[in-house]
Amino acid sequence: TPLALAQNPGGDDSNQGPGATTEIVPQPTDPAKARLMEAQQAIANLETLSYAVVSELTIFGGGAMAIEAQVDMKRDDSRQWMVRREGKADVPQMGERVREEISRTGRKHRTLTLADSAWLETVSDSYPFSDLISKGESFELKEAAERVDGVMCDQVTVALGENRGTHVWLLGAEDSLPRGHKLQFEQQMGNRTFTLKNLRHGQELADEYFEIETPEGYQFSSSRPTQRAGTG
Repeated sequence: TPLALAQNPGGDDSNQGPGATTEIVPQPTDPAKARLMEAQQAIANLETLSYAVVSELTIFGGGAMAIEAQVDMKRDDSRQWMVRREGKADVPQMGERVREEISRTGRKHRTLTLADSAWLETVSDSYPFSDLISKGESFELKEAAERVDGVMCDQVTVALGENRGTHVWLLGAEDSLPRGHKLQFEQQMGNRTFTLKNLRHGQELADEYFEIETPEGYQFSSSRPTQRAGTG
């Protein structure tokens, strides 16, 4: 079932003003897909979003890594997200130096996959969840599945098929915003979980807040995601 998406209906997407929203019109589909589409619309309507996230990774052989971060997001005049991430990590055999660097550097410095991974990239995608909706092989919805940070959440499980993992999303039952995510693989390949706390939206965030000083020896770079139509 295709997604019906219309950014700035009747005009050019690039000319949307700060108050514009992205209209995503759900089409009749199964309950789990419909729930993801509601979450997609809820994210599209946001102007700002902030949350604390704990990310835990377990890998084959028993290794583990934990990352904590504060993530702040704001749409610019073209409706793209500006993102600031600051965090710390507990990484086996990598020591205090890495933990301090991650806390200090912020968003796009070096190939800092540890810090970069401490957020839900899906949320900043132009059309969140569209890949899951189009590529998922099975879908399951469990309403009022569990509470996360005091918020009752529905659980949507999407299996992508052999060796491609299963995504489990926890979405606020009332606001449809993500509160948790788990990517799990079979055959002990490893799991990745995200838990969101203190989620806020609609707050004022100055543009200057997203201008991060580049540490000595690094070069700041910026890129925009490619706009793509959602498919289902």
